[in-house]
Amino acid sequence: MCGLCAALNGGRAWTDAAGRPQFSRAGSPIRASDERDRLVRLANGVLQHYGLTVSDWGGGSYMVANPAGQNENVYALAGIWESVDALLNGQTADPLDEALIESLEGLVSARRTNA
Repeated sequence: MCGLCAALNGGRAWTDAAGRPQFSRAGSPIRASDERDRLVRLANGVLQHYGLTVSDWGGGSYMVANPAGQNENVYALAGIWESVDALLNGQTADPLDEALIESLEGLVSARRTNA
């Protein structure tokens, strides 16, 4: 399947909260764009450790990029790790890496301090 067809036929994941009344905030439904923005921010919090970024691409997929300008289009958030490994050019990303966990803990501490 070509990339355009995959993007157009992409369905909702079972984890998507947008538009589902059981996940509404004080009676206001969660919009898909707000949910995607939040997921991109969370993913970037992790990927910055590896020098990578992820961005929303047209509301239907994600673009993962490295500082060298290489990028990969990913159609579901679950597919990001495979692209991360490909864009690290031979390195592997370990989500349980102690340095990564310490970095994330530092971000959480900084947010709590600034709140």
